[in-house]
Amino acid sequence: MVKLGAQQIERYLAAPGDSYFAVLVYGPDRGLVKERLNRLETAILGAADDPFRRVVLNESVFSDDGGRLLVERAEIAFGGGRRVIHVVDASDRSAAAVARAADGTGDGLILLQGGDLGPRSKLRKACEVHEGIAVIPCYGDDHRALAGVLQSALEREGLAIDADARTLMLQNLGQDRSITRQEIEKLLLFKASAPGTEISVEDVLACVAEGGGAEIRDLVSTVTAGDFSRVPGLMNAALAEGGSSVGLLRALQRHFQRLHQATAAMAAGLSAEQAVAGLKPPVFFKDKPGFVRALGIWSDARLVEGMTLLVEAERACKSGRGSDRDICERAVLRLTRLTRTASTRKNKP
Repeated sequence: MVKLGAQQIERYLAAPGDSYFAVLVYGPDRGLVKERLNRLETAILGAADDPFRRVVLNESVFSDDGGRLLVERAEIAFGGGRRVIHVVDASDRSAAAVARAADGTGDGLILLQGGDLGPRSKLRKACEVHEGIAVIPCYGDDHRALAGVLQSALEREGLAIDADARTLMLQNLGQDRSITRQEIEKLLLFKASAPGTEISVEDVLACVAEGGGAEIRDLVSTVTAGDFSRVPGLMNAALAEGGSSVGLLRALQRHFQRLHQATAAMAAGLSAEQAVAGLKPPVFFKDKPGFVRALGIWSDARLVEGMTLLVEAERACKSGRGSDRDICERAVLRLTRLTRTASTRKNKP
């Protein structure tokens, strides 16, 4: 199996040699998939857009010409240099064409751009067992990866960021690399017109508010506090101007997961304050009181119930069984009702 680890991925992206004739880049983080493919193309082709050295194929061509990849791999570029054959939206239908190309020769590099391929995917299985194919999975950024992307961007611009601003910014970055970079770029553009070289909480709040992040944070804390009166208005604000219902559901899922982590720490003997202090990334200081109060309301079993509800709602959104917004609103209201029920039970004598 040639499934590259994190350090191997970075080394290979910086200097792809001729060890592999193909690379499968896949995963749920489509932004990171595109970013890594772009890095590979730039490392091989340079900045020039040479049509003789780069070809883009859709896997639909393989149904008419199963040997197309075999031919493209062997093709010699006019003027010399290694060629790149980029297959977009690669899925199991590409598996047979990749297998045929594996029997050929030539130094052309086949780049397979896959989506969220599961362990049973024929394409993923075929690539993982072939020594001539590198496999690069792209999953959502964790806290350390997000912090690294943010820090690198700040260093390039000669900027610093205070601790609370960093915490707030990281909490409002998602698990899609392209969206992460867009949010960081928005912050950098804002700071370019503001005084000083250190980014403050106020700077981050100004940018986050533009993208609806502040409304989502307010909605999340309102739901876990059981405040029905504010939910409709915050829902409208969070989903205004094209806001994503699935994105909101995922924000709630992340919040419930962090509450679940904190309750586990409390079960091990920590106080609520100690459990919250140990979370990574840290809870933004203005959100800590509400987070601690939520821990006093939500039991471990109720948190599991809430997370299950959110996962089912996201699945319903993706299935096309109804309006995403209606599904999201019902899920949010049910969660708020769960909060009220949980609070009533905890406060019973």
